[in-house]
Amino acid sequence: MIPRKYFILDVFAYLPFQGNPLAVVLAARGLDPDQMQMIANEFNSAVTAFVTESLEENGVDFKVKLFTPDRAIAFASQPTIGVAILLAMIDDREKQIPRTFRLHEDLGIVECTVDELRTEGGRARFLFPQIPRPTNIRMPNEACALALGLESHEIGFGSHFPKRYRSSVTYNLVPVSSLASLARIKPHEEAFHSVFADSTVRPYLYAYARLNGEAGHSYRARMFWLGPGGRLAEDPASASGAVTLSAALLDLEFVPDGIHQIFVEQGYEMGRPSQIEVRLLVQNGSLQSAEISGAAILIGEGELRQLPS
Repeated sequence: MIPRKYFILDVFAYLPFQGNPLAVVLAARGLDPDQMQMIANEFNSAVTAFVTESLEENGVDFKVKLFTPDRAIAFASQPTIGVAILLAMIDDREKQIPRTFRLHEDLGIVECTVDELRTEGGRARFLFPQIPRPTNIRMPNEACALALGLESHEIGFGSHFPKRYRSSVTYNLVPVSSLASLARIKPHEEAFHSVFADSTVRPYLYAYARLNGEAGHSYRARMFWLGPGGRLAEDPASASGAVTLSAALLDLEFVPDGIHQIFVEQGYEMGRPSQIEVRLLVQNGSLQSAEISGAAILIGEGELRQLPS
């Protein structure tokens, strides 16, 4: 059997056992999708990335296949950041920083730049490939409150109200009036499905509150989704959700032209604190680009001794 090393990282965190866990399998050439899915299920990490060096595709450094424990996905921010930092860490050549990796994920080619490298981790950034767009779907405050186990007066703040946005993932964004209300969220499964899903949407719920209780660019968020087996699960770090929140800011309040930094905390209620930064370029009142940045730290490594047949 070809030796295949694997690594475990925590992404969107500077400290171990925080952020969002990621498994990365190197030298994945020769593994078919069914084998990758079984290995991802074995790791049972939020995402498992399978990385092969690109030998035949010009302009691509590595090909990356992504799997959750129960399905393949075309793109995700967490493995994009984590894989780039890992590749920079294990490269035998001189550690030249900044360094950009061109990663071919199923959604397309993503350029991820590692700006900071330490003994056990680093920090990287990339442009989010799809700008989220608002829909006309608005969820009533009362229905959102029922689905989240809150009171209706705890839904919304300022000019923010619950609304659906679409990009590579469709998010139901629900603003919550305070950090205390955000911490008390306990989704009611039946109501969650009826409010946040329809025949075309896998329900992703992104609830957020202002960190300081006032207008600004710092938020805390929680994200709930349908995990393996159709059970509701919570995600400790959702960069795509943070980008969608950034798009919602332009949709729901005035954001002047220029460059803006958005800071989002997530995972604190789960005991897995995460920090995500989004750099926005706003021109003529619209969001032109969103650059995600975050840290990752190496937790451990090993070797696959068995492969699914």
